[in-house]
Amino acid sequence: MNILNKTLVFGVKHFNQNSFHLNARHLITTQFKDWLSPFTGDPYSAFCRTCHCKLHAHKKGLLAHAKSSKHRKHTLTGEDPLSTESGEIVALKKLKKTHFNDQWLEDTNFSQWLRKIPNNSTKALCVACRSVITAGRSELIKHSQAAKHKKAILDGIPEDIGEIDIDWLDPSYVPQINNNSNNNNNNLTVTPALTFSTNITVQQINSNNHIMDTLGLNLSDIISQLQESVPLHLAEKWDNVGLLSQPTQPTKIHNILLTIDLTEKVVEEALKKRVNLIISYHPPIFKPLKSLSPNVWKEKIILTCIENKIAIYSPHTVLDAIKGGINDWLLTAFGSSLSSPIQQSYSDQSGSGHFSNCLDVLVSEGEDVTQALSGLENVILTVKSNEYGGCDVRVCCDDKTLPKVVDILSQHPVAQLCSRITKLQTPPLPGQGMGRFACLDQSLPLYEIVHRIKQHLDLTHVRLAISPKHTRDTKVNTIAVCAGSGASVLRGCKADVWITGEMSHHEVLDAIHYGSSVILCEHTNTERGYLKPWAEQLKDNLGQHNVNIMISDVDKDPLKVV
Repeated sequence: MNILNKTLVFGVKHFNQNSFHLNARHLITTQFKDWLSPFTGDPYSAFCRTCHCKLHAHKKGLLAHAKSSKHRKHTLTGEDPLSTESGEIVALKKLKKTHFNDQWLEDTNFSQWLRKIPNNSTKALCVACRSVITAGRSELIKHSQAAKHKKAILDGIPEDIGEIDIDWLDPSYVPQINNNSNNNNNNLTVTPALTFSTNITVQQINSNNHIMDTLGLNLSDIISQLQESVPLHLAEKWDNVGLLSQPTQPTKIHNILLTIDLTEKVVEEALKKRVNLIISYHPPIFKPLKSLSPNVWKEKIILTCIENKIAIYSPHTVLDAIKGGINDWLLTAFGSSLSSPIQQSYSDQSGSGHFSNCLDVLVSEGEDVTQALSGLENVILTVKSNEYGGCDVRVCCDDKTLPKVVDILSQHPVAQLCSRITKLQTPPLPGQGMGRFACLDQSLPLYEIVHRIKQHLDLTHVRLAISPKHTRDTKVNTIAVCAGSGASVLRGCKADVWITGEMSHHEVLDAIHYGSSVILCEHTNTERGYLKPWAEQLKDNLGQHNVNIMISDVDKDPLKVV
């Protein structure tokens, strides 16, 4: 006992008063001396300097703690325990608040992705996930083992992120505002905004600094590029596609977020990532809106995007119809095949160069008619002499120009009464249309079809309705696919298997009794996987250094199998 200092004697005086006491000899025992200390203000407790936790002051509890996985993990990390000099009693509440340790930046487990946040010692930044985490070693280890973090590491970490890129995380940071009075200045200003989380500040939303520096593109240029690669005339007549909302002033886009559904969580994610343009596969504005109120969740989403100068664009059924779109992507799960659209798409009737009418007329002199029709635009005129001494005139034009052509010919003195108008059919667009019917180059058993679509869509379960004419080993030669809700497209299609997102009970019954087995994968599960290859296409079209293109992390199908 003589070797114990006054601090230890103080502990013994109180600990021996209870059956669960901390014996002073424990403090110098080999098993405990490296990490055990008395606890201030509680004579029946002890403190572990390695785990920073409070313990019961009895030997069995201390032995159990020493053998626990938590204690051994902290011991293996090699982090120095808290020092307790003579006369000093450790207080737990002073240790609860974590602080950033600069040594973590040199730790090989963290150095690749960990960054320090300016003027904030309690938080840390993961540049791989672009997320803020608590500055504690156990929290960093937990974060590094998360599936989202591992996926981000595989996708690649930005090579160089300067200090200016994380200034927006500094609580004292205020974005620079250009005092130039030029009306053409498009710099964003700090303005109040409606958000879904109180954790997001207006400064974070409106900051001009970006995690990945980009040159930016004008919104109008991006929309033009989108409409060129994804023509809106391919959309179904009932659909609402294109640019649904945009800021009143010209906007330069730096960050684009892709999502299937535009939900409250997706909007909150867009605000955190300082997104300027959201491309939502499903249009958030579908039915006509009579008002915009924050009390209705869909309307609140639109209001939030408007107030934060976020544009919204929706391609929807255009992505289903285009060649190389969602339906073609679904078929890639089954190897090579010969496919064609179930419902054919046609060229744009409203576009320039489209002629929907052909007028043939017999005239006595072709030169006069040519001069009379020469002033009309979007007209193709051919004149050919016939065996009767007159001329056969053929005029190709659109519906808008046809009345003018007829009026000119009827007033011309050399025009004859013999005339004919032929309605021209719109030419089809090869490989474009709704749904796909595929003949497989190599037939596959039904159970293999199910396995491949689950693997392709990263699903553990699908719904399967087997036709009375089939078994699990039936060889499948033909497949019909339609992303989303495809019953109306697939109806009447003579394929061995139908694959879509959802169908009604009676639609499934009709299909299986007509000889087609049905695989249902849930609505958005058939669509969401296409965002990744489409994002790569957009990067090539728009330029990786011009804009950042991200896929939503929180967008998911609302239905789960439980």
